[in-house]
Amino acid sequence: MKTNSIFMTSYRFVKASVLVAVVAVGLVPIQAQASGAAHDTQLTSTVSSPDAKRLDSAEWKRFGLAIEDALTSDHEGVQQSALRLIIAYSNDLNFSSSAVVDVMHLYREGSTEPTRRMAAVSLSKMKSKLALGFLERSSAFEQSAVVKTTIDAILASENG
Repeated sequence: MKTNSIFMTSYRFVKASVLVAVVAVGLVPIQAQASGAAHDTQLTSTVSSPDAKRLDSAEWKRFGLAIEDALTSDHEGVQQSALRLIIAYSNDLNFSSSAVVDVMHLYREGSTEPTRRMAAVSLSKMKSKLALGFLERSSAFEQSAVVKTTIDAILASENG
């Protein structure tokens, strides 16, 4: 029971840290509030996403630039948040070739499988022939079975 309590405390700390990191970078406006009993504080948030209201092209461009900046962050949580935003809003965003290369770097150098998988999915969503070619070439050399399966599924959906 004590281990579960330590895990939940660590989870809440990480969740709050990622939330603070995303707000610090300015990716999305966010309101956070504490709820629950004094001994059990839980962080909840309301994210004002671009879908909350239709953005004009200048606002989408600013949003895309903020995501591109987050990709080069030293904080893995901020990088993962940027990857999630690419996946979620790729239909409305255009990314520079340097952003594609940054995501390629996160795929190649990512410290965890979830980060590498999100980077692979993000590459497929970035509307870049360079990114898809990179995934095709990388699949043959991928050592992680989980990441390889993800890439193979991406390539199958792109080709079929």
